[in-house]
Amino acid sequence: MIPVSVYLIVFNCAHEVGNALESVRGWADEIICVDSFSTDDTVAVCESYGATVHKRVWEGYSPQLRYAEGLCRNDWALRIDADETVSPELEAELKAMFAGGTLPDDAVSGYKIRRRNYVQKRWISGGGFYPSWHLRLFRRSRGGHIERKIHEKVKVSGKVAKLGGCLDHWCWQEDFEMWENFFNYARIEAEYMTEQGQRVNFFNLTYLPVGNFLRRYFLRGAWKQGTFGAVTSMRHACEQAVRLLMAWEIQNREWLNDPDATYLSARHPKEGAES
Repeated sequence: MIPVSVYLIVFNCAHEVGNALESVRGWADEIICVDSFSTDDTVAVCESYGATVHKRVWEGYSPQLRYAEGLCRNDWALRIDADETVSPELEAELKAMFAGGTLPDDAVSGYKIRRRNYVQKRWISGGGFYPSWHLRLFRRSRGGHIERKIHEKVKVSGKVAKLGGCLDHWCWQEDFEMWENFFNYARIEAEYMTEQGQRVNFFNLTYLPVGNFLRRYFLRGAWKQGTFGAVTSMRHACEQAVRLLMAWEIQNREWLNDPDATYLSARHPKEGAES
């Protein structure tokens, strides 16, 4: 075992969390799971892999992760998701870093790790999906999760290095699964955009999704995977378009709910007119 606490937030993920925990239980000194009162067997699965489970009402991604992070007893912590696994290469690298009870370079406060994303059994090798670097292994004494509504992230003070191994992200394993969280994430991001004062207009509503697709497909190499690359690039562009449309709706709520003349005449027909 190496002095690293692995932590994750879970909810109704009994079908996949076992793979995540299996990839860390052989070497992690501690596994912490924070469950948002799952209604399936998530808690039982987590406990069967040696994880300590804490229950907490859902308050958002960042609050849940900060709570989980605070439960760790080691200074070094690794955050993973329920649909991620530590690759054998990354496991070997971590074991080598902490070999003989030593600690990594004291000048390093955290390490970024690449993620490999999969659609069912196909790796998305381009389009900005790989390499996708994320700061996941870090010293809790030098940083942690920052307040953010979505796409939560860790910030540390000091040097950040990179590891060679990968986290494998088994994000979309069934037919149409990639669309299941599509609208939920888009809505949360639309709300966040509005809170941050990012206004939607005709220009960014049309230009940004098109530019997103072209950049991912041509400049970031998704074209190398042909139609599959076009699909993954288009999906990301579509999500951005929906996010912008939702944000426009939120930002124009008062105007949309201010009845115009046609609406009023339709809802309140003239006296004597046939109903």
